[in-house]
Amino acid sequence: KSELASLHDKFILMETGKAKELNKIKGDMYEMGVLRDTEHADLKKKNDELWEQNSALVADAEKRKNEAEKEKHELAEVKSELASLRDEFILMETFKAKELNTIKEEMQEMSMLSDMEHANLKNKNDELCEQNSAL
Repeated sequence: KSELASLHDKFILMETGKAKELNKIKGDMYEMGVLRDTEHADLKKKNDELWEQNSALVADAEKRKNEAEKEKHELAEVKSELASLRDEFILMETFKAKELNTIKEEMQEMSMLSDMEHANLKNKNDELCEQNSAL
């Protein structure tokens, strides 16, 4: 009987030790759960912050891309306008060169006519001088 009581006491001590150990394990597991939940919340917060930063960066990149595209189109318009002005200038210069050549030709013709008229007048003058001398 005493041996049975001793075994019973040992069993109770063992059970009490196991219960304490189990309670310690449960406490440790609870603490680990709290730490995990805290870490999870911190990671979620960090993830949300990174998501916002990423969204802002994507929006900024899209804005800069649109601005660059707009500038590209504006530059193309300016280049087109410059080409058009260059062509217009070339046409104007060509027209002016032709007009200048026409004026030069007309002046040469007028000079030749004037020279001929001068020669005719000189001949007429010489004839009149001879007639005058003969009289």
